Amino acid sequence: MNPNYLDNYEDFNERIDDIAAQGGQIGSGVIGDEDYDLLLDQFVVRYVKTDAFGRADDFLFNIEDVNGGEKDECVARCLEKMGYDLTDHKYYIIERDASGCRRTIEWQGETYIGKVVNKKGSKWYGRTFITSPLQDEKTGMLGCLDQYLVRADLIKTFHGVCEFLLENRAAVDIIANNISILPDSNWRERPTFWIQDPKQGTNGAMLNALEAKKAQKEGRSLTADEIKTSKCKKVKLTQLLDTDIREVKLNAAIPLGVKGITKLNETLTWEDDIKTHKLVYCQKTKHLDLIKDEREDRVETTPTPILDNIFISRDMRIFKRVRDLKAEKDERESFPDVPPEAFDEIWTYKCILTPKQIFKMQKETLFASPTVTTTYIYLDYETITAFKSHSVMRPYSLSVLLFTPKDRRAPDEDPRFRTSAGYGEYCTNNIRKMADELKTQGHHPNLKCFVGWDCTEQFVKKLLDIQRDGAEHIFQFVTFNGTNFDNIIFVKDLLELEARDAGSPDFHERLNVSDIFYNGNQLINFKLNGRHSTFDLAKYLNGSLKANCESFKIPEEYSKKGFDHDYVQKLFDDGELDAMLADPTCNFYKQLVEYNNYDVISLALIHISFKAALGEIECVEQYIDSLEHNFKTIGSLIWRIFTDHIKKVGVHLPYLDYELYTDIQRYKVAGRVELFNGPDKIEETVASLDACSEYPTQMAVAPNWFPVGINPVHHSSRDDIEKTEIAAGNYIRSSKWVDPPDENSTRDDDTRLAWYYCTFNQTGLRERLNIPNIYPEKIFGKDGVTIEKNNWASKNDLVDYFLPNVVIKRLLDKGVKVTINQEKKGIIFQAKEKNIKLFRPILDFMKGKNEQDVMKREKSPGYNCALREMYKLLMNSLSGKVIEKLHVEKTQEVDVYKYLCLEQDVAMNQLKSITAINIVGSRVFATTEAIEEKLIKSQRPIYIAALIYAYAHRDMSNQLYDRIGMKELIYTDTDAAKCRAPAFAEWRKWAEVTPVPHWPEVEAYDERYRWHMLYSPNSKVFGSYENELDTENDLSYWSAPKQYLVTKKDPRGYHPHMSFKGVKPQGLLLDVVGYAVLDGGVEQMAALPFVTNKEVKISGEEDKTETRYSINDDAAAYYWAREHQHLSVGNNYTALFEQLHTHGEAHILCTSFSRNIKNTARKVGLEDTKKFNQNQNTISLSQMIKRVRKGPPLKK
Repeated sequence: MNPNYLDNYEDFNERIDDIAAQGGQIGSGVIGDEDYDLLLDQFVVRYVKTDAFGRADDFLFNIEDVNGGEKDECVARCLEKMGYDLTDHKYYIIERDASGCRRTIEWQGETYIGKVVNKKGSKWYGRTFITSPLQDEKTGMLGCLDQYLVRADLIKTFHGVCEFLLENRAAVDIIANNISILPDSNWRERPTFWIQDPKQGTNGAMLNALEAKKAQKEGRSLTADEIKTSKCKKVKLTQLLDTDIREVKLNAAIPLGVKGITKLNETLTWEDDIKTHKLVYCQKTKHLDLIKDEREDRVETTPTPILDNIFISRDMRIFKRVRDLKAEKDERESFPDVPPEAFDEIWTYKCILTPKQIFKMQKETLFASPTVTTTYIYLDYETITAFKSHSVMRPYSLSVLLFTPKDRRAPDEDPRFRTSAGYGEYCTNNIRKMADELKTQGHHPNLKCFVGWDCTEQFVKKLLDIQRDGAEHIFQFVTFNGTNFDNIIFVKDLLELEARDAGSPDFHERLNVSDIFYNGNQLINFKLNGRHSTFDLAKYLNGSLKANCESFKIPEEYSKKGFDHDYVQKLFDDGELDAMLADPTCNFYKQLVEYNNYDVISLALIHISFKAALGEIECVEQYIDSLEHNFKTIGSLIWRIFTDHIKKVGVHLPYLDYELYTDIQRYKVAGRVELFNGPDKIEETVASLDACSEYPTQMAVAPNWFPVGINPVHHSSRDDIEKTEIAAGNYIRSSKWVDPPDENSTRDDDTRLAWYYCTFNQTGLRERLNIPNIYPEKIFGKDGVTIEKNNWASKNDLVDYFLPNVVIKRLLDKGVKVTINQEKKGIIFQAKEKNIKLFRPILDFMKGKNEQDVMKREKSPGYNCALREMYKLLMNSLSGKVIEKLHVEKTQEVDVYKYLCLEQDVAMNQLKSITAINIVGSRVFATTEAIEEKLIKSQRPIYIAALIYAYAHRDMSNQLYDRIGMKELIYTDTDAAKCRAPAFAEWRKWAEVTPVPHWPEVEAYDERYRWHMLYSPNSKVFGSYENELDTENDLSYWSAPKQYLVTKKDPRGYHPHMSFKGVKPQGLLLDVVGYAVLDGGVEQMAALPFVTNKEVKISGEEDKTETRYSINDDAAAYYWAREHQHLSVGNNYTALFEQLHTHGEAHILCTSFSRNIKNTARKVGLEDTKKFNQNQNTISLSQMIKRVRKGPPLKK
């Protein structure tokens, strides 16, 4: 039984009823009538974990078929069959009294499954036992719940049986119930036969029915092609022999014939005539059995006999020929008059292991096994745009660098390589040697550039050749920005190769793409042949590959090179590219190969430096070995670090019910972006007061408190979250006001963190106090749920806003009248904790970053730029992970049958909607939208995130806005405020004598907090400010939120500071008078041959229209842009903002990359093929004209 059913009586009893209703044996132990009733007065059922039990039918080897019996004792039965006496393993009682003392007595009575709940100090704590109540000898009454009878059942676990065998000096091998194929096996050359692929089930029939439904709708019959594609796929099988396989050993057994072995300086002697056994453990079914092998002439290397009904397919799935008892029964029932002996046996082929399952079962031991090689494959595509084919980007070159364990295996005897940094240096030198050999000799066996339109196919052939050598390879395909680019191209090509007909070279049998994981329009990961996966380094690092070469100090000779992509595009459009791709002797081919190769060389060097830096961080070190497999993003890594930390310090974060969670999510405010006095052009010096590491400061430095739970609660799938948390004492629902804690509070005082439904109006703050509003008005969309924007200048009544008492107190302190809704209950958390305990890893990261900053400033040889970057990125990632919403939308790849099941879920109100995207072979790509309420138990602690942002707004207001005043403020974004120079000078006088707010404990991590003030240039102390603008600026434009420019009237030698959401420096200005090639601005823009204009109605205004411009020829726009780079935004910052300031709008020609993952149409069914996204899993490059506007003036 799954432990989830043991959380409460209702779930447990319901599961028992389900099992009894099914009949037959479910699981490994038979439930007898005497075991059916739950004995509530005897012991507490909490959790049972057994590592080996029952029996299994899907073994590859000839076994004794040991039955674990009712008590799941397959281990004990195996040991008894091997001749071991287990009488010493008796039943004991462990009694816990008030003082925690324990005593033991023997017990031979009736037993039941349970878990001992002694204190953590007990050696029995957390173990699995068979328990029974203690009966008082005098009264006959059962004992209290603090008394347990337990069986010393330590040999039940897999680890326990290994220890038992070693202690009893048993020469016993334990092997896994899976295999690897030997490199010299000739199984592919032996006779084969075809069967219908079991993994498709009824897919073929389903697909046939769908095609028929579609044809009927269109009033026609099925075509021959439709009938052909509807048929079920077949698979080719070959019988496996003993000589084809290698065992997967799970323990360090004593080899046959060895006289002794040393353990802890003790020599153990073995008898020559000892009988040697071999056990097999099925990790899939958690069953241990004894191998039946009567051969007297076997030696250590003799392969374990495999069953003669085991077969292998070309895609490496393992099948077992078994009796189809159900089919035999159905046949007999169809002919009741025919005697049973007249019927033949019916046989079928059952898939018992897939590459994915084999990998999953071996995952814990794969990386330590000498037979397994984890190879990093760094890859990078080069593409052109096929403008005549929907502007889809096509790959024409693929460079690959293989970095194998052999390349990474540093000499054990050299102490330099035992640290993470030293090991990273060793690996870095080996990659550089590859690059040097490539440069001097023109090639390296581990570095290959596949050129041509079939570059992916060439690479996959090489990949499959590597798999043939018999080693248990795991490939990690490492890319930079692969989730947005390379992964999408790679998967599309793999799916096409996999779907090829049987006449193609093995692709349809040897390739299996699965577990395609999308997040929005990103392709995060997929599995190739069940075990190989991807890792995008850009999910950890900011910026481009070229920028990271600079950040990680990659030497120029190994860094990313330059290449003229426009030249390649021109060759393609002129029809000349094919010839050059086929000529390795031409200069273009050589330049292409060099450029593509150095992309992967620089990527490999950055990846190694990145991992070496992470390995230097204490709390990250334990995750390094499985980083690429288990932590695909920096967010997933930092979340794991955080959750492991709060478990370690014993902090519980309560769950919220759907109503509370949704309301906190709706009314939280993250960043603040505001033009305090409307759009403006300022011809004087301005300053930007930037807060150093704003969010990490609030999480670990500033004197803040966060809500926590008193008692941990495990929520089952059916319990009521709110009732359970309230019963545990973690929070209450109430409208009674409580004061929020501050720097003078203590953990056990009467202050609490709470949320209330309240109504207030902030009109007058500007006129009365010269300060901006404290909280924005939420502008919701038509659905009343989606938030379109925050109106920070609102003068309206804000009704029933769900706000934390931290924010409400700020409103009250500024004289704002706040009315708390007494009928609509808020939430008051009953416990709180300092941020320095909750977010202690942030302090460790801060200390490490500060140490690196000091070494950088002092030009110390110990400075590690990669390590500093890792500290910074990890710190800044956690706040974003805590605020992460429920993921209701999921794009996935399913078969037709699964799709129909999902449609049924929609009909049964288990899913909100499903949209078909495309069909590739037998795969259906679809987007499902879950019902958010059903996902509530996967929530993040949103109240923690809301408070992080609330504290940040508080400090920005207290330390900047309120000090400077609305009249002198210009603009603010999340962690910086812009103001005129005189206001900055006045503020600076106060800030230079005001200490940085912090807990005293923080001084142990950075002693500068003892004397550091709020303003100190270039100190980088968390919580302090600095002016990030050059004091020589004398011209600035403030057009709209996230739309400003700070520069000089004479811009020569001055680097301007620009923020313009959605506009890049590469965009071209089309209508700036005096700068455009065509005079006349907007009027002449329409005359460009690739521009189309039309009049459209203005939304919300009757009888008013405006001109909209669009591109009608992507190729023409692309080449025109390349010829007019002098019009780029990067060359004309001031012109763009002057145009906005003067005319209120500007038009910019932009290049847009579109990842074609989803379907823009909604709720598309399988029969609606005309609405499919035929370009799915592609990337398109298109040109567009973007109109940008100046914001509206501030309302008085």
